[in-house]
Amino acid sequence: MQRVKQSLDTLRAQIDKSRTRAIEGEKRVETNKALLKEKDAEIERLQERLSLGRRLIILAKQWEAVQQKLKANEEKLRLTAEKADRLERKVQKIQADAERFENQYDESRKQYKALLEELDSLQL
Repeated sequence: MQRVKQSLDTLRAQIDKSRTRAIEGEKRVETNKALLKEKDAEIERLQERLSLGRRLIILAKQWEAVQQKLKANEEKLRLTAEKADRLERKVQKIQADAERFENQYDESRKQYKALLEELDSLQL
């Protein structure tokens, strides 16, 4: 009987020890689950940062391309403005020449009419 009692006591001690270990294991599982959730959240944050970093790189490249196009267009605009100025000066010169020629033509016509009148008066 003593032996059975001793075996039962040993078994009870083992059961208590196993329960304690099971409780500790469950606590560790809960702790590990919480750590896992934290790590998952950290991974998601890092992935979001990585995604934002990649977007930033893409946007920076696009910005650089836009800046280059802007510089090229500004240069084209500058050249076009210079050409327009040159052409405007040419137009003004041509208009001045045309006005001068018209005045010369009018003056020549007056002289021609005067000469014709003088010739007519001499022939009569």
